[in-house]
Amino acid sequence: MLEIGLFLPDSGIVSKNADDVWQHLIVGGESNAQFRAWRKPRAARMVFMLGGAPGGGGGGGAANTAGSTKGGGGGGGSGATTRCLYPAWVLPDILHVAVPRGGVGGTGKAAGSAGSGGAGGSPVGELSVRSFPAAATVNYYLHAQSATGGGGGTTAAAGSGGSAGGSSTINGHEHWGIFQTSAGQAGAAGGSTGAGGSITPSSSSPATGGAGGGGSSTGNNAGGSINAVANSLYRAVAGGAAGSNDGSSAALILSILESPLFIGGAGGGASNSGVGGRGGAAARLCAGGGGGGGGVTASGGGHGGHGGDGFVLFVAW
Repeated sequence: MLEIGLFLPDSGIVSKNADDVWQHLIVGGESNAQFRAWRKPRAARMVFMLGGAPGGGGGGGAANTAGSTKGGGGGGGSGATTRCLYPAWVLPDILHVAVPRGGVGGTGKAAGSAGSGGAGGSPVGELSVRSFPAAATVNYYLHAQSATGGGGGTTAAAGSGGSAGGSSTINGHEHWGIFQTSAGQAGAAGGSTGAGGSITPSSSSPATGGAGGGGSSTGNNAGGSINAVANSLYRAVAGGAAGSNDGSSAALILSILESPLFIGGAGGGASNSGVGGRGGAAARLCAGGGGGGGGVTASGGGHGGHGGDGFVLFVAW
């Protein structure tokens, strides 16, 4: 079947294969309270939605004199994810989609931010798919909560890890289909005068928080890492080595259509003689950014890495 005008303008990435399966990925960018629209294919019988709220940015590392405490920034939390499978007849012909951007990493000693956006009066950073733009939850067919950014390091302590996006509640429409929700993962704290905290991916969430930046007093220390998980697709992401070294971002091995895993950024290294290393950015959607490492006053603390954008994937057949 040929579908003309299946998706409205500027609505994301669209593909249709020979078996009449439509795939449509909408990635975050709604910082100015706008919606994008998705139009249901006329031939569809079932519609699957996977949504992930944005991750928080990593906190910036503190700057202080050599030999004094220079706390590393905390990693940003990861956003919640929600999955729904609906009979197509339950859905209206057009759904309104609000997909926020990921949080911005903090500059020296500043906290990272939560995801931006919040179209139609909904909370800042909330991802939603609605029958009508108004924020009343009776209009929701899918939503997910964003994470917060990591705390900035100080001259007395490390920055705390950002909190995870909370799991969603059923608002009514989800009873028509199959509904599953997963809370995100909190970011790791930075190091006060030692290495930043590391992150181990959790089986309860497909998205990881960001690792913490290293802290320093009299020496250099490494940033936290994202740990590998044996017999899985999670690979190690190295924290910045001790000194003015940046945290890494994960290499993208598979696309979202092949593997819905979202990996956060590693923490920056701390230096007692130079600038703090920058936190790594989230390599994939809805994960947390890494915290920046502490540095000396003249050079400054490292900036936190940016959190991953929110997204919604529609698959109709």
